[in-house]
Amino acid sequence: MQFIPSIKSHQSPELWKSFPRLELRLDNNSDTSLWSKSIREGLEVHSLHLPIWDSKTFSLDLVHQILQPPYDLDFLVLPIPSLASRAIQFELLSTLELLLEVIGGRGIKIALHPQAETEALVTLVKSIHADAIGYCWDAHNTNPDAITDRLFVAFGTPEDSFQSLYELGYRWDIGLDVTSPDHFKIAHQHLKEKYPDPLFPKRLPDVPPDPEVSLGEHWDLK
Repeated sequence: MQFIPSIKSHQSPELWKSFPRLELRLDNNSDTSLWSKSIREGLEVHSLHLPIWDSKTFSLDLVHQILQPPYDLDFLVLPIPSLASRAIQFELLSTLELLLEVIGGRGIKIALHPQAETEALVTLVKSIHADAIGYCWDAHNTNPDAITDRLFVAFGTPEDSFQSLYELGYRWDIGLDVTSPDHFKIAHQHLKEKYPDPLFPKRLPDVPPDPEVSLGEHWDLK
């Protein structure tokens, strides 16, 4: 697992010039101009977290802004609060439909980050067969097994346990919520020793078997 800094956009990018790659978490009404300058100068931001979704305040203007150069994103992460009513669920589905239209053909994947009940969100997304949408793991997901088949990105703090993610054989970036470069260096040293790259996962995601796929059926194995 590769731990990288996960930085809130109100921080100064000057602090992070020595880091080749990080992920950015946008604050509400944040000015991204300084980050745009740093990206032009070589800083890599492949995952960007939007502010937590709110049906009353969500605007596509910010999304349009970060889809322009110099941003070259792989993942757009959308934190999702509790889906307390059917009305909120329908509003979220409308938002997701708009996002998919806006980023269509750009190669960016949407990762939903459950802030409350994971299973309710997964059930809602499955109901619309949104196969292009995945999830962001964190140590507080109420049902992490529900998202392992579409696990796009991961996020945590230095105090979190990443054992369940480690046992899945996760090999990609984990955004680590840190406050300074020194904070990250100390946390990174500890975590990379605790979670060395696994050769093989200890357990596989709970993916339903596909009756059309068989492994080794025609091999003459003895």
